[in-house]
Amino acid sequence: MSQPSAPKPYRLPLLIALTVVLGGVAAGAAAFLVSPSSPLRQSGGSGTFPSFSPPTAPVELALAPAGLFEGSRPAAVLMYHDVVKSGKDVSFDVTRAELKQQLQQLKKVGANVIPLADLYDHLRTGKELPEKAVVLTFDDGYLGQWENAYPLLKKFGYPATYFVHTGVVGVKTSKDHMTWEQLQTLEKEGLVSVECHTVTHPDDLRKVSDTQLDRELNESKKVLEEKLGRKIRFLAYPVGNADSRVAKVAHDAGYELAFTMGPGWAGSPADAFFVPRFGFHRLRDVVAGLEATAPTFVAQSQVLDIVPSDLEMGSLDDEACMVRWICGGRMAGLRLIGRQDVPTIIKAAKAAAGLNGTFFSDARVNSAGAGVVGPILNRFGPPFAPGLPGDRERIAGRPLVVISREKMAFLPFRPELAFDPAGVERLIPGATDCFVGGAWLVHQGRALTHAEMESFRLSNIFDFRPRAFMGIDSQGRPFLGASSTGNQSDRLAQTLEKIGVRECVLLDSGFSTSLTVGQQVLVTGLMRKDIPARPVPHALLLYPYDPETKSERPVIEWGLDDLKLLAVAPDAQVSPDAGAAPVNGGSQDAGPDLGNAPAAVNAPLANAPAADTPASNAPSVNAPGNGPVPGANGPKEQTAKRLTMEELQVYLKDGLKSWPGHGDYDPATAGRRHRRRRHRRR
Repeated sequence: MSQPSAPKPYRLPLLIALTVVLGGVAAGAAAFLVSPSSPLRQSGGSGTFPSFSPPTAPVELALAPAGLFEGSRPAAVLMYHDVVKSGKDVSFDVTRAELKQQLQQLKKVGANVIPLADLYDHLRTGKELPEKAVVLTFDDGYLGQWENAYPLLKKFGYPATYFVHTGVVGVKTSKDHMTWEQLQTLEKEGLVSVECHTVTHPDDLRKVSDTQLDRELNESKKVLEEKLGRKIRFLAYPVGNADSRVAKVAHDAGYELAFTMGPGWAGSPADAFFVPRFGFHRLRDVVAGLEATAPTFVAQSQVLDIVPSDLEMGSLDDEACMVRWICGGRMAGLRLIGRQDVPTIIKAAKAAAGLNGTFFSDARVNSAGAGVVGPILNRFGPPFAPGLPGDRERIAGRPLVVISREKMAFLPFRPELAFDPAGVERLIPGATDCFVGGAWLVHQGRALTHAEMESFRLSNIFDFRPRAFMGIDSQGRPFLGASSTGNQSDRLAQTLEKIGVRECVLLDSGFSTSLTVGQQVLVTGLMRKDIPARPVPHALLLYPYDPETKSERPVIEWGLDDLKLLAVAPDAQVSPDAGAAPVNGGSQDAGPDLGNAPAAVNAPLANAPAADTPASNAPSVNAPGNGPVPGANGPKEQTAKRLTMEELQVYLKDGLKSWPGHGDYDPATAGRRHRRRRHRRR
């Protein structure tokens, strides 16, 4: 892709008041003076790793693709260490009798024990796996694995992988270890494969020097390949400890899959360098999972190409469900350290349109809390945030949306994913944004049913309220939309399927709903003339696409007075120009000129800039245009209009009422009409 010319630096003589929020509660404020000769810069962030792997400072990386998206069936990877005849030396030893009992239990529940290579092929290429797939792994190369485990594996006919650290092969430490001859015999007989577990088994690879790390991962692989005569493909981190620096070296060494000791199922989507395993003491959890009824809905990972196109806006009145949307261009996210209304965010970011973003932790209307649910990365604003550790298990299965300039991915979230910016990069190279949505509304072009939506465990998903949503349509265009009528999510999904949406996820809704073009709030969840849009900590933005520069561009030079209420971090970068260098894995761009008016982190609602037309009386978006979208069946009224740059300039400056051709659709009236219809249905 050709790069546009670098943006001109903005001079920023201002004092920005920050509200620092921890757990959704304002904890304090600090003033920062930004040099008038320097543009705003992005500061480094910190990630959080699973409990088994405490965090270290994230490292700026540019990993090759390591996201595994093709698998459709999860597998349990079981981990053992030494297998003794009797008298366990440590808690993670297992006796021969215990191992035999566990293998019998797997057989009883119908587990299909598969080679590790089959799991990899399933995740990478979609190779079919049997139901109830289980992988057996043994760490450290103990002699007991030869004397006690291997005979049992042969008896049951179960394949396994032995992870060996090369520095102790044939050496007696506190325990005896297998010899090279024994390892070669295992390889020759074919039931057990030998893979890598470093040279010296350091307890924490994150703490070793670069030189030692390179030796542990490269030398051990080379020695195993020389001794066994084949390529070594897989790695188990000692004690499961790794971070993105370790993963980078593992990738560069040529490993294709690397395992931690974090409990969890191995499935798609997967980060190839952070695959979880169950310790043998969690066999009860594994068996329960194998015997469990298949979930009502399991999303398949979708990584889709974004097709550059002009901006287009439209509406559809589908009986009791009225939706509006704007699609096309390029999408970017902006996150604040406080909250602000979407029109103000659009002004500062020089965007064409915007919508409130994902769910935030503190739902109180008057709160300044800026924490969001799940990991979040944005092109504009503060650094990556991993989300609260306690949220990760709770939101498993919800849509993780990852956006780059060329791709948009919709992935069922797994707790081991996206712990730092490099983790997001491993999933989608060049990612600028990621966040976790509330639920899928449409998946692979099909509206989810009521029963399928229940799987997301979202308490208000079936409440009657205005809804905000985002996604990509069948033409590859990103889109933002909202329903101005109060709808249950399953009813809304039926309408979105008619529009021709390919993937669509639910965003924070109700009062937060705020679909905005320029300064016109098209759909709002507040219905108050004095407050056109509720302040939010995260917004999604659309920019027109310039085919000449192959990048998005700002649509208007906003005046300085328009920016006085923007609340962003002093290190925020909020320019839509595409040529700025990535910072800390987030690809954030340079910031806007905020003028010399003081910023307010959470400006009083009364001071929020009003739209040209009160939201409750906003005119319709129904404009003469291209007619019904293909695939719409039976809606009363559907229109779409392509926006030229000239039209958009006028539209952004003067609002909808200056743009001819619009009807008199009143969202407040539509909401009352919908409530009457719902009452009659009862």
